[in-house]
Amino acid sequence: MNFVDNPRFYYPLDFMKRLILLCFVSMLTPVCYAQYAGLFHPAISNLAKEPKNIVTDFIYSLKGNTKIHLQWKVASVDMVDFFSIERSANGRDFEMIEVVKLLSNNKFEFIDESPLPGKSFYRIRTSLRGKALYSHPLTVYMGNDLSFKFYPNPADNILIVRSDIPIDVQIADASGEVRINQYRVLGLQTINVSTLEKGIYMIRFTNKVSNTVSIEKLFKN
Repeated sequence: MNFVDNPRFYYPLDFMKRLILLCFVSMLTPVCYAQYAGLFHPAISNLAKEPKNIVTDFIYSLKGNTKIHLQWKVASVDMVDFFSIERSANGRDFEMIEVVKLLSNNKFEFIDESPLPGKSFYRIRTSLRGKALYSHPLTVYMGNDLSFKFYPNPADNILIVRSDIPIDVQIADASGEVRINQYRVLGLQTINVSTLEKGIYMIRFTNKVSNTVSIEKLFKN
């Protein structure tokens, strides 16, 4: 009898092939499922969602032209345990000047009682799973040659600025967006603030000749 010509002899061979394929697939299924499920493990999921920079809204203001008030926020207090404030005179070589412990909220602050004169840089350092993370460096100008006044505060529609030297005036909202720009204010000038909504703003005075900056709070009725 010719085995090749008889189709009945194909069935056992075909059955064995299917059985081997079924066993192979059955062995791979738990492995594939484990890898797929692992993508949704909380540790791996959180790792994928970790931001590159967890420090946000890093700003500063001058207190009495002798102290620098730093403020910042963090994306999630569950990610870090502490912050260290670093300062530099050239923007490259930083030194640690203070360690701030984690609080229950996501807003933090630090006052540098003895800042460097002139131009300096600040940054916030923290760590996540042993890896150091840094905020964007903040450039600060320290000086006391800004002679100006602004009123009324709170303001309604018109803000009056009096300055003995040419200064640039910027008014920014809580998100940091600049809402009003006024360049080279000298003497007595008025600024229309009627387009601003009621709230708290930061008003920034800049003397570009001496590279000095002062930031104050402006309240809008």
